[in-house]
Amino acid sequence: MSGPYRYIRHPMYAGELLSLVGTLFAYPGLRNTLVIVIFTASLLWRIFQEEKILGRNGYRHYANLVKWRLVPGIW
Repeated sequence: MSGPYRYIRHPMYAGELLSLVGTLFAYPGLRNTLVIVIFTASLLWRIFQEEKILGRNGYRHYANLVKWRLVPGIW
């Protein structure tokens, strides 16, 4: 409940996604775009699976306190 976990539930994943988007801006191209699309889809799947498992262990209380999963103000 401290640090970046006060604002989003998955700050490590957000950092990974941000670094890939930065790479795409530095090196735009179809291949990099596809990598980000595939990575984002797998990341979203992983978040849903992790939260499903963690929901059994009191995670719902934390999820109610921290509204955003990955990007503050969006999702």
